[in-house]
Amino acid sequence: MTVRDKIVEYLHRDENKRVAGRYWQSDLSSIFGGYMKPKDFFSKGEDIVDNAEIVCEGMAKENMLAAVFQKTGVDCYCGEEKLYGEKAQKKYILDIADGVTLVVKPDFEFPTKVWETKNPLNWDDYTTIKPSYKYQCEAEYRATGKQAFLGYFVPKRIVPILVGYTPDDKLWEEIKKKLINFDKKVRELCQQ
Repeated sequence: MTVRDKIVEYLHRDENKRVAGRYWQSDLSSIFGGYMKPKDFFSKGEDIVDNAEIVCEGMAKENMLAAVFQKTGVDCYCGEEKLYGEKAQKKYILDIADGVTLVVKPDFEFPTKVWETKNPLNWDDYTTIKPSYKYQCEAEYRATGKQAFLGYFVPKRIVPILVGYTPDDKLWEEIKKKLINFDKKVRELCQQ
C-alpha cells in the first residue's frame, strides 16, 4: 500500500453516504458536466482517484486558512465541526422540489459574504470564474443571500485570489431542473 493509496482511502471515507433525493453542491459541476451519471451516483468518484493530490492540496490550504481565521478571531464560519464547533462551516439544506434537497456548505462564511475556494487543475485565469464553479457559487448565494466569491488557491499562496460572483436567476432555474431530472433517474434505477 502506498501513501497515495492512503490518500485515496481518506478521500473515500464514508462520513457522508449518498442518499437519493439529497445532493451536495459539490456534485453540481459533475452532474452538469456529465461526469456523474445517475447509475454512478452511489459509487465512489473516480475523479477523486485521478486528482487525489490536487484535492488534498486544496483541502490543506482551506484547513490552514480556517485555522488562521479561527485562532485569530476572524468573524467567519469555516473549518470542520469536530475542530471548531459552533464556528465551523454552516450547513444549509435547500428544498428544490418535493423530496429533493441540495446541501450547501460554504467554505468560508463572513457576515456579508461567502467564499467557495478551489485549487484548480488546468486553469490559470484567476480573473474570471471557471464555468463549472458557477453552480456552487449560485447555490451558496441562494442558501445564504450573501455576496458569493470564488477563491482560487494558487501555488505558493495561502490567501485565495477572489473573484466576485453575480447571481443568475436563469442558472438557478437550470440547477433546480437538472437536479429534479437527475433525482428522477436515480430513483428509477433504485427501483430496478
